[in-house]
Amino acid sequence: MKLFILTLMASIFICCQPFPESEMFNLTCIIKNDTDKQVSIQRTFKTNLEEIEISFLQPQENFRGDNIESSNEDYYVDPSSIMPITSLKGDSIIFVFDNNRIISYSFDIVNGENIFTNPIDRNPTRVGSYEQIGDDELLYTITQEDINNAAPCAGPCL
Repeated sequence: MKLFILTLMASIFICCQPFPESEMFNLTCIIKNDTDKQVSIQRTFKTNLEEIEISFLQPQENFRGDNIESSNEDYYVDPSSIMPITSLKGDSIIFVFDNNRIISYSFDIVNGENIFTNPIDRNPTRVGSYEQIGDDELLYTITQEDINNAAPCAGPCL
């Protein structure tokens, strides 16, 4: 009986402990065009291919995604909630360079595993492809390497 009472008391003590407050944070993804080419950025979600957002970046211009306000609790419920796809509004990102070269990137979850297209270290849907600048901004820099990895278009890309 003593063991039961001790176990019950320990359970009540553990259950009554306050949970740590969830940590809130803001995050904005920025894409910088560090080339001498105009870049078209096409963003869409594979679940809604009819809705494509297109932004044009001149050389040395930046594109700012939406600010994400989230918590560590949100992350544990849905890890993609704090990924660049949320800030950029798209799990499929296409870069078109001067309307004659194209490269596409995407993100998907298959059997609970994050799948990124190659080159994975340059995929703008992946947090690891960004540089942390400040407390709440991530920077992806489009470089000549992206142009080199892009395929030529048979005609106009757009």
